[in-house]
Amino acid sequence: MTGYVKSKDVNGWAGLWFRVDGDVRGHSLSFDNMQNRAIKGTSGWKKYEIVLDVPQNATNLAYGALLAGTGQIWFDDINFEIVGNETDITGPALNEPANLDFKN
Repeated sequence: MTGYVKSKDVNGWAGLWFRVDGDVRGHSLSFDNMQNRAIKGTSGWKKYEIVLDVPQNATNLAYGALLAGTGQIWFDDINFEIVGNETDITGPALNEPANLDFKN
């Protein structure tokens, strides 16, 4: 997933997020919210990417943007593409499905 983000006065952190769900409600197969490469402060439009494995047993893809703290962010031009195995994933490797306890 790629997308462009710009920020203004982000006090805390911001980022895009992408989650791959399986058939067990509340358990993620893969996830990345850019916390380890957070957007902070003020910046113009910049392209960001998240690369996750999407196993064949995936049932749902969810994505968005988040702001933890104060400030503003804008995002645009979100795209998805298939990449080869030579491309490193950006999210943590999950040996077991992560329990994210989401309610949607």
